[in-house]
Amino acid sequence: MKNIKIIALIMLACLIFTACSSNAANPTKENQSSPETITEDAETTTVSYYETLGSRDFKGDTFTILDAVHHPHLQINFAVEEGLNGDPINDALFNRDKLIEEKYNVNIKYIQMVGQSPGCVALEKSVLAGERSYDMIVSPVLGNSLASISMRNVLYNMMEMPYLSLQSPWWSKLIYESLQYNNKLFYNGGDIFLPSYSKCPAVMIFNQKLLQDYGIENNLYNLVFDGKWTLDVLERLTKDLNQDLDMNGKMHADNDFFGLISQNNDVTMGFYLAGLGMNFSTVANGVINVNLTSESNLNKIDKLTQMLEKIIYKDQNDIIHKAFKENRAVFLVHCMETPQMSLRDMEADYGILPMPKWDENQESYVSFINAWGSGFVGIPLNADIEKSAFLTEAMAYSGYEMLRRPVYDITLKAKGTRDEESERIIDIILETGYLDLNSVYDFGGTLNMLLSTIIDKKPFVSAYEKKEAVIQKDIDKFINAMSVDN
Repeated sequence: MKNIKIIALIMLACLIFTACSSNAANPTKENQSSPETITEDAETTTVSYYETLGSRDFKGDTFTILDAVHHPHLQINFAVEEGLNGDPINDALFNRDKLIEEKYNVNIKYIQMVGQSPGCVALEKSVLAGERSYDMIVSPVLGNSLASISMRNVLYNMMEMPYLSLQSPWWSKLIYESLQYNNKLFYNGGDIFLPSYSKCPAVMIFNQKLLQDYGIENNLYNLVFDGKWTLDVLERLTKDLNQDLDMNGKMHADNDFFGLISQNNDVTMGFYLAGLGMNFSTVANGVINVNLTSESNLNKIDKLTQMLEKIIYKDQNDIIHKAFKENRAVFLVHCMETPQMSLRDMEADYGILPMPKWDENQESYVSFINAWGSGFVGIPLNADIEKSAFLTEAMAYSGYEMLRRPVYDITLKAKGTRDEESERIIDIILETGYLDLNSVYDFGGTLNMLLSTIIDKKPFVSAYEKKEAVIQKDIDKFINAMSVDN
């Protein structure tokens, strides 16, 4: 039976974008803030921070936000109706924007373009033409989107914008610490638009019915809480469960049975490998280092190559809507959005886990962020910096006040889980987000090389060695782009 008990955030101020912590291996209820504490803190901060920002009168001017996402019906960044409709997310977005409009005498206008690439191209053209068509863009980072245009001198460096307090809890600590370079950061996420944390982290979902049917041990939550949820355990639980039911020699999401199912793409490889503690790049003293051929990394790549089988599907989401929902997959790897968007009508009960660790010595679980998700913001280089910066900060802070509870308590937990343990697991996942420069900018196509090795069983080391010059060339290109002054 579904438990809709609301459990408060562990470390509310950090939510998903906090750095990985050792406490995530074994969280306890004693660490969690109470709802009363959260409310009091928010009320105390409300007055002081709005006063810190100061009053503004934009005299009814329009603040135009370009919403460029591929699936706008799934990644909702603004109220879809002109008013309240009872949906907690729609109403929270409507009320947040209404508060900003009334408080600062401004008219917030959204222009929606389906597809992040066309939207970012439109923004780039407007900047190059000297047109002030947009005051802000909200979009994914990947997919010829914010990451791409961040290297083409069309976005403001958020590190140098007035008013933005990027180290405040309503901004992404993960992005701030992981994706800035040379004191430059051209996009960020957080409470301003919520898909950046409510939909993007990696999760593993398991079918409760199939665990019972196959006599699989059902204390998976305890393994997580004890820090013992590892790749070896996952391998043991799923070994020999795959069944080619139609006996055609291929594992197809439409017809066959799976112990473990996931999509064949480079983001999914990021889910697995980051979960095993693998860094795709590191930065020290301005030097970007990509070293995927260390002994430790090669062991992890080899283990996954042995474990994962290529899944055939017509649509990549058939692994969810067909195989998993039809009780033909015990474990499913996907994003945080899957339970809330795709599994609410699933007849069989399911549970939520973080991605497994490499071994019990690994300090914490790690949850790779799918930067194809929406909710990340940038400011066009030719925008009115005073207006855009001030209203961006005000919207981010008001999102911290007004959007977190509807998304976190209602959508993620009450609607997206079916037991109290999964609610606790969500806390762990939201605490252990991971991104690095290479996981976003994919120097030399390294993520695709990992995909080719793990899924298509192609040699990795030789392919990597052939690409080392290209990898360094891409790193140099990125460094040069981050050295240009706006």
